[in-house]
Amino acid sequence: MSTAYFDGPRKLTLFVATATLLATVGAGGTQSGGGINGINQVAWALADQLHATSPYAPQAKYSYNSTGGSITIAHTGTGTYQVALTGFASGKGDHVSVTAYGSSSNYCNSGYWLSGNSPTLFVVCYAPGGTPADTEFTILYQKRMGNFGSASKGIAFLFADDPTNSSYTPDPNYQYNSTGGTNTVTRSGVGSYSAFLPSLTLKGGQVQVTAHNTNAHCYVGKWNSNKLGTTVNIQCSDASGVPTDYKYQLAYSIETTLGAVTKTPGIYALASNDTKSKYDANPTYAYNGLTTGDLVIKRTMSGEYSVTIPGSPSFNSSLVLVTGYNTGAGYCGIRSWSNTTAFVDCFDGTGTPKDAEFDVTYQTRK
Repeated sequence: MSTAYFDGPRKLTLFVATATLLATVGAGGTQSGGGINGINQVAWALADQLHATSPYAPQAKYSYNSTGGSITIAHTGTGTYQVALTGFASGKGDHVSVTAYGSSSNYCNSGYWLSGNSPTLFVVCYAPGGTPADTEFTILYQKRMGNFGSASKGIAFLFADDPTNSSYTPDPNYQYNSTGGTNTVTRSGVGSYSAFLPSLTLKGGQVQVTAHNTNAHCYVGKWNSNKLGTTVNIQCSDASGVPTDYKYQLAYSIETTLGAVTKTPGIYALASNDTKSKYDANPTYAYNGLTTGDLVIKRTMSGEYSVTIPGSPSFNSSLVLVTGYNTGAGYCGIRSWSNTTAFVDCFDGTGTPKDAEFDVTYQTRK
């Protein structure tokens, strides 16, 4: 039996998963114990078969399950997908991040998901304007139950599931802070929120935001840290760009990547200059766990960017996620990536390429 999170006001329902999706990919052993290499498990995948008529296993070079279990993807309707996993530990503390992939101007958000030993994740995708549309996407799932790191190195996430509440603590079953703290959310206005991540006090890090079970857009605004912790600002709007209250998922990491378990180095960078042709990422908001040297951001034309890793990193599997930074009605997606470069496209609310700032994370498995 699995825990299901549906689109209701803080509603938990027990649900018996009926999907029997069995294709197996990935490698690695089941983990036990506490800490980042203990009961902290992740899986990721690139869903690149738009109209698959039967469940399929994603390509091994773009997928990974740290438990050694399976990953299977099914197309369940126009713009709707199901990602089934096996091998995970039971217990609270799981999270989903999603990004649209490919050459279209579509975008994707998380749907509800079933937790437990065999998590099932649902993804909803849309064309500009909010009409359901078949779309490729990348997805990261993480379940974390052990503390690790320190005030200056760690991970936090939450599911902001009560969008009209002025101040609340998100459901403990769907939030995590590697310091052991409890994350909270406040609402300052329509579609305007801040998340407080206690005890993560070093300035910098990265943020990924995913709107939940809606055709809305949610994106990260500024974030800052002090001796108490880190505060992240989030904005949400409907498909036409009007600020609106919505549920969303937020993930944060500093001096490590969101998918960190054993042998999973990566990078992250904040692209903070939307019109500059080439620059090094600000080291305060960048991390390179793959090579040495600065990450380089380039703008090739309106709304089209690349983030390049210096040197020649080598790995067996990889994943890229991106979220808009102060993008308003706009949004960003991943066009493609290689061993050294991630290509990002950004759009206005109508799907027209538009210069924008963004936060990108690049996860690998050695």
